[in-house]
Parts: sequence; C-alpha cells; structure tokens
Amino acid sequence: MLKRSALVICLFMVLLPFGVGAQFGNILDLAGLNIDPNSSLSSELDIQLIPTYPTPFTTMFVELAMYTEDLDSAVIEWLVNDKSIQIGRGFKSFNFKTGGVGESTTVTIKITLSRGAEFSRSFSLTPTGVEMVWEADSYVPAFYKGKALHPRQGRLKVVAMPQFMKNGSLIDSKKLIYTWSDGFQKYPDQSGYGRNILVIDGHLLRSVEEISVLVREPETGLVAESFLDISTSDPEIVFYRNDPYYGYIFDQALGKIFDLEPQEIEVVAAPYFFTREGSFGLEYSWRLNGSNAPELQNSRTAVFRKPEGESGRSIISLEIKNLNKILQFTSTNLTMQFNEE
Repeated sequence: MLKRSALVICLFMVLLPFGVGAQFGNILDLAGLNIDPNSSLSSELDIQLIPTYPTPFTTMFVELAMYTEDLDSAVIEWLVNDKSIQIGRGFKSFNFKTGGVGESTTVTIKITLSRGAEFSRSFSLTPTGVEMVWEADSYVPAFYKGKALHPRQGRLKVVAMPQFMKNGSLIDSKKLIYTWSDGFQKYPDQSGYGRNILVIDGHLLRSVEEISVLVREPETGLVAESFLDISTSDPEIVFYRNDPYYGYIFDQALGKIFDLEPQEIEVVAAPYFFTREGSFGLEYSWRLNGSNAPELQNSRTAVFRKPEGESGRSIISLEIKNLNKILQFTSTNLTMQFNEE
C-alpha cells in the first residue's frame, strides 16, 4: 500500500510599500525579493522562518536577529493581517498559523529601538500544496483489490499533483516547472515545464526509494516541495485452486496446509510483485517432497493426485526467479494432506 503521501507548501513573499528587506534565508532567493533602499535599518534585520515550506494550517516560527542594533532592548510589535497580536520589549520570536491553500497571511513587524529609531518589515505567505502518488509496474492477479507493491529493481511511476492558486483559481499543473530528484541524483531529462510525472527503475541496493519534487510557478514565484519514501517489497507466491466448474478462484487462496478432498487438484501459482515487464523471464522450479519435479519446470500450474491406498501428507515447494532482475526471487511451501480411501 501507499506508504506515505507528503504534502508540503511554499511561501509567496510580497514586497510591501513600507519595505521588506535583507536576509530571509533561501526564501528570499526563491521569491526574488529586494531590499528597500530607503530603509537601511530595515535592510539590516535578519528574519528566519521555520519551516521553510510550511503546510496549510501549520504553525510557523519566526526568529529575528540584528547585528548592528540591540533588539533585546527594542519594543517589537507583531501584527498578522493588520491585527496586533504581540507587543513587548525584546520579543524577537513569534509564531502563528498559516491559512489554507491559496490563503495569504501578511505578517508585519514594527520595531522601536531604545534610541527612538523606528522601522517596519512585512512579508506575506501563501500556502501552496503538492501531493505525490506512486504506482509500481509489478504483477498482481486480475481483480486484486490491494496495491501492487514495489520490488527491488522494479519500475516506478510517480505523479505530482500540485495545488497552486492564482486569483482564486487553481493553476493548471502543466503550467508549472518541476525538478525531480531521489536524494542522490537529479533527473534533468524528466524535469522541466509541465513534467509532473517521473518514471524510474528502482536501485539495486536501496531498500527505500527517496523521491522529491520541487515545483514552482514562474510568474508568481510560488514554490512547493514534497518528499516521498517508497519501501521495496519482496515478491510473494500465492497458490489458488483451479476448479473444474468455476475456473481459477482468485478470491480465495489455498492455505499453507490444506486437505486434498477430491482425487486430484490443480493449483496455479501467482507471482505477486515481480516486475511485469519481466514476466516472461520468470523461472518456475517445483519440488515434491524435496525432489525436483522436472515435468513441471517453468509451469505456473501443477496437478497433484491422491496416492491410492495411502494416507499422509506431501510437501509442495516452488521457487520463482526473475532471470532479468537478480534480486527478484522467492520460494514457498504447501502441505497437502490426504487420507486413505
């Protein structure tokens, strides 16, 4: 199943008339803000936001620093959407909650230094979301209700679904710019304008695929980032009965131990979570009570008959290997019980 779907958002900063300035970490670079040349004090104020890309309705933490003036003795007033929330001497920290996707929040900081000088800074945050979903190109039987899991060396498809709003309307996902990476390398050939889909082959040794995407809107400067960890899964073998009247019964798997009630039974092996593109490269090796069954070599089905005049049990073993993907293999056993007639 889907392990996790991450939702993160960005900051859209607007330069207000009374001056937004100086250093704002990476956010200023992303938003392309400039210092108000008319306010040297404003430009010397350093504002840090945590987290860098807040989610909608999340708590934002703001820290102020100034190396040329003493903020500990300054009176600092914090306003959110023109409403005064906190005021006091040395109030260099502040926290507030963002709005929903596309809902702008404006924070104003008014500072009065102990020597009487006054200046203001302001910035706006517009939460923007992006969610990622993934699909593994691995085999599951028809009508299987679960999710096809991702095996080692398997192929993955990841789709980014951004929520960027402009003038009250969602922006078309094909009008955004995407930068894909996996924590170790970028995918420039699959990044760019409108490239919201990533298709990769899983790595040979990693147990988790770490996918990230950075999404930006070139006109407004909106930025969003999302991370997704996809765990690898080992292939599995599940046995089903082939009923002479109803065919393969995929809605009820055979138990690890089952009674052979009729004279014979035909079973089919379903190789869950092997890469679909390599399904023709699967090797099936059957064993009965520890001995090879060459007549069943590379067959997905096998027929077993009850021995005449005997009672007891037989151990059926099957190993499946993907000859094209060295890390895709698995084996399992079935115990078939039968009574003397």
